[in-house]
Amino acid sequence: MASVTFFNRDEINKSNPIFSQIRTTVETVFYGNNVHKVNSLKEAYKLAKNSPGTVVTDMPVYKPEAIGLDEDAKILLFNDGAVTGRCAAARRIIGEEGIDSSYYAEIIRDAAYKTRYRKLYHAQALVGLHEDFMVKAHLLIPEGHENILYNWLLNFQYINETYANMYKNSKVFENEGDIYVFSDPDWESKDHPLGLAIFDPEHNCACILGMRYFGEHKKGTLTLAWGIANRNGFASCHGGLKRYNLDNGRKYTLGVFGLSGSGKSTITHEKHDGKYDITILHDDAYVISTEDGSSVALEPSYFDKTQDYPLRDDYNKFKELFEKRNVDCYIFNTGSYLDKKVPKEVTLRALELIVEGKAEFKAWNNFSDIQYLPIEGFYRELDEEYKEMLNGSIDYRISFLEKMKEAKGGRDKLPEEALQALYRMKDELNAELIERVAY
Repeated sequence: MASVTFFNRDEINKSNPIFSQIRTTVETVFYGNNVHKVNSLKEAYKLAKNSPGTVVTDMPVYKPEAIGLDEDAKILLFNDGAVTGRCAAARRIIGEEGIDSSYYAEIIRDAAYKTRYRKLYHAQALVGLHEDFMVKAHLLIPEGHENILYNWLLNFQYINETYANMYKNSKVFENEGDIYVFSDPDWESKDHPLGLAIFDPEHNCACILGMRYFGEHKKGTLTLAWGIANRNGFASCHGGLKRYNLDNGRKYTLGVFGLSGSGKSTITHEKHDGKYDITILHDDAYVISTEDGSSVALEPSYFDKTQDYPLRDDYNKFKELFEKRNVDCYIFNTGSYLDKKVPKEVTLRALELIVEGKAEFKAWNNFSDIQYLPIEGFYRELDEEYKEMLNGSIDYRISFLEKMKEAKGGRDKLPEEALQALYRMKDELNAELIERVAY
């Protein structure tokens, strides 16, 4: 099996890289005699349905039996309170500069102790839908928060007979323990009024305290899974994945990445007015193998998120895809070009030209390794005003990467070649300006 659940007694020691002070505390809470194991999605649904405050709507769940629910299952509604988004200010990553692991281990021990008189629910799910990448995840949460548990199971793959057999035959990742997430949404502290989300990504565990928002639990689990993927030869992705099934058996697979609101889902789900046979592979979280270029979806449903682990690892993994897997990278401007809005139709037409192999890129002025796709109405010569803006934009990015060398102890710094590429671009831009002045 991919991640390790059980250990021989002689393997439980401080030299085992799977364990840490925090992981040992978090995992131990799962074994208390006040813990009830939730063994199916049906059971989780009934617990959530009967949880105080739950609204049982009259809207049926789509194909409930296909996901392990009874045929009469309804959509459940629950009010989690004021917070409707994730709280970065409450997040602590063990391993980052200035993060005292002993201090947070003490907080977790105390939080665990305070749950001893409460009933806790333990759910298990699989992250990853193929034998090439599957890891087991565990969530522990107190009675009264059954809707979080139910939604967590819905957003990952609950363990049925089919997936249990797949997991038995899945690729084994050495020195990777299961993911453990311990949560107490009722936890309070005057020192941490926003709550705490403590992650130990190197040891695949987290503790979420005083935070009722479901996204903290979903994203926290995915963050740990992405970390496992990154350490084991995969590029971790948050974006859309679609395949164009073209004539003569040719296929073009496209991964779409970008910030929230930039158009990822629009591009991913676009059907191009029926011009192509399109398969939507995923619109959320997946990983790409740097060994063979294959991709594996991490979950059966959609949810918005971004990564919390290092940046350098992402850079290196994607660079490996570009250099060794014959993957091309295209940058789309889905916002505005100078003062002119880029309409959806322009973006999609550019994409169609690329998919059909008809896009003819041209060198951009004096830059040695930058090309652009000519689009009528969206080109401007590099006059002095434009160059001044471009110089400012490059300087901003240089400044950002320079700051990353020191921020968080250099945890997110990129390799020096990223900075050198920006400096080279700036030199080539200003070299052209000097040439014109001399002329």
